[in-house]
Amino acid sequence: MMSRVAIILVNWNGLEDTLACLSSLARQSFGNYTVIVVDNDSREDASVIATCYPTALLIQTQENLGFCGGNNIGIRKAVELGAEYCWILNNDTEVAPDCLERLVEA
Repeated sequence: MMSRVAIILVNWNGLEDTLACLSSLARQSFGNYTVIVVDNDSREDASVIATCYPTALLIQTQENLGFCGGNNIGIRKAVELGAEYCWILNNDTEVAPDCLERLVEA
């Protein structure tokens, strides 16, 4: 069963930011979520994401689809997996531990 919330991050040559964002997401008090990271053909080795965060779903594109295109890939995957909500989050964002819980409550 898919998690209630799919958190979608688009990465393009921002591995350090993406890893910091994933670290903050790992501390969420709301646990019913899945992270989908769409890597837009970065020059950096995005496989580090899957190594450091094996529960995150990493989708690697063969070209830079831009922010919107990357998010569309992530949203399609979330819908395919049955997510109730999609949270599109910039990869350079770090969130408070109760952020997702408060969003779902609202």
